[in-house]
Amino acid sequence: PPKNPPPNSHPSLTFSHTISEKLGTKNYLLWCQQVEPVIKGHRLHHYLVNPQIPQKFATLADRDAGCISESYLAWEQQDQLLLSWLQSSMSKDMLTRVIGCKSSFQLWDKIHSYFHSHMNAKACQLRNELCSTSLENLSISEYVLRIQTLVDALTAIGDSVSLKEHLDIILEGLPEEYESTMSLISSRFDLLTIDEVETLLLGHESRLDKFKKKAAAYINVTTATIEPNPSVTNPQAHLAHQENQSGFSHRRGGHTNFRGGRFSNRAGRGRGRFAAYQCQVCHRYEHVASACYYRFDETYVPSSPLEAPAYHSINQHTNPGAWYNNQPASPSPHQNGILGPRPQFTPQVQFTSTQAQPQAMIASSSSSSNNNWYPDSGASNHVTNVSQNIHQFTLFKGPDQIHVGNGQGLHINSTGVTTFHSPINPKFQFALNNLLFVPFITKNLISVSQFSKDNFVYFEFHPYICLVKS
Repeated sequence: PPKNPPPNSHPSLTFSHTISEKLGTKNYLLWCQQVEPVIKGHRLHHYLVNPQIPQKFATLADRDAGCISESYLAWEQQDQLLLSWLQSSMSKDMLTRVIGCKSSFQLWDKIHSYFHSHMNAKACQLRNELCSTSLENLSISEYVLRIQTLVDALTAIGDSVSLKEHLDIILEGLPEEYESTMSLISSRFDLLTIDEVETLLLGHESRLDKFKKKAAAYINVTTATIEPNPSVTNPQAHLAHQENQSGFSHRRGGHTNFRGGRFSNRAGRGRGRFAAYQCQVCHRYEHVASACYYRFDETYVPSSPLEAPAYHSINQHTNPGAWYNNQPASPSPHQNGILGPRPQFTPQVQFTSTQAQPQAMIASSSSSSNNNWYPDSGASNHVTNVSQNIHQFTLFKGPDQIHVGNGQGLHINSTGVTTFHSPINPKFQFALNNLLFVPFITKNLISVSQFSKDNFVYFEFHPYICLVKS
């Protein structure tokens, strides 16, 4: 190591350079960036790192006489000036942490030891926060800026983040809807800059916002179209008829015109193509509510009543296997349902508007013998316990069983098909394909999904009614 230069060979023993950024608990690297050039410029680095301190007394005689050597006096003078200058560059909080340091190298070692231990813990904290950052409810600009802030904080404490790692962190926090842009960025052989990546993501964000606005506008228009007229008190009277949308209507043929719950395959005379449409706003024919002149006129009161269609719906207080018109009153207990006579029993489970049931279209009877049919949204096949219900049946061969809700497996005897006519309009016939004969099943079940496939219909479930449409 180099020897200490004599006092007369040193360019300067004083420091005229002041430090603008005093050392605090969060600016160690910034402070070092200002202090180290001054120390090296005055060739004083050897005072701080591995210092070579001269002998205080040159000989034993000098020790006895108390004569201090000139080289030690020169070192001590420069060391104390350097110590004073370093302390002047520190904040009050940091000065309290270095009390007791008598020389500049002691002060230097204590400062570095303190910040190195704290920077390691801070780096772990910042990296954990960086890896857990995601887009969530932020905009792309806010998201990229937040990651950049954490990267800069890591760089400030000496733990730099590479460009590749920076890009990976940005892409990792994006949701699935940015997959196309993420694939584009990842497929590049050369790394894009952060600004280029942000530009691509901002373009993707702009397109997503445009699509969301279009979807929101479509929802608003649809909601305004089906909003009921406040002057009508019957909530089911707002179910105006639409072309080929009647409950369990035939999938071919003309328009279905509802008149007091009766079906007709001919449109009204002289009403043209839109005769089957009755406006929900003005109650007139030949146009729909979305095209009505009075659609947004809250003061308008229609002169004629709305002719409500006889939808095949499920009343909330009655058997789920039956058809009902739009009147809220319960029909006669002897009236037939869509799939057969109305059962003569008291249901143990009822569907009301205040309590949702986890199993749709399921009812239980106190009677052990039940010949009625029940639509079941959870059933994979139609099932019956009466062999007379099956036509063109064949014996079932195989180990497969029907598993019910409690996990019990029931034996399948045979399979076949059956058909039935609508009790409201006998011209309409429906089929039950893949009908399984299971003698030990307690109820005859109709699979909702299988029925939809067999007859090209679909089910609509509403808070008060269930509709089957073609």
